Amino acid sequence: MVNYNELKVWQKSVDLAIAVYRATADFPQDETFGLRLQMRRAAVSIPCNVAEGAGRSSKKDYRRFVLQARGSVLELETQIVISERLGFIDLPRHDELKTASGEIGKMLNGLLRYLTPDAGRRTPDAGRLTPDPYVFASIPMSSAFARRSVNRSTGTGALIKYPCI
Repeated sequence: MVNYNELKVWQKSVDLAIAVYRATADFPQDETFGLRLQMRRAAVSIPCNVAEGAGRSSKKDYRRFVLQARGSVLELETQIVISERLGFIDLPRHDELKTASGEIGKMLNGLLRYLTPDAGRRTPDAGRLTPDPYVFASIPMSSAFARRSVNRSTGTGALIKYPCI
């Protein structure tokens, strides 16, 4: 579909992977197969998924791989926080990696909007229920949770139940 080498998100994610490899080089020896390996795999997974998705024949397939890349960004951001709290990386390196991963996450979100059919034609208040500042209520004695949602256009609310698996 697209030459992935020309995508800024791919270029920046390769740079991030290299930065993660350099940052994890000084991790303790006992982290060789722990956090160090997880961070490196998550970082490498981002550009690889963008490249693999670009080679697919449909936007739907491409979108699926971009979603995988976005998940890897979130995984890496969590691992960056953990490694800083454990003292494996210093605060400036933490900030550098978090900033780069956040920027890549935003770029991936933009790519997802491009790959999603009708994404640009949706109106924010098209009768959808949206979370009312993330008010969650537990349902006792069941394997479900509920979320209070408010329809922005009418102001009416609803309690929506979701099964937990």
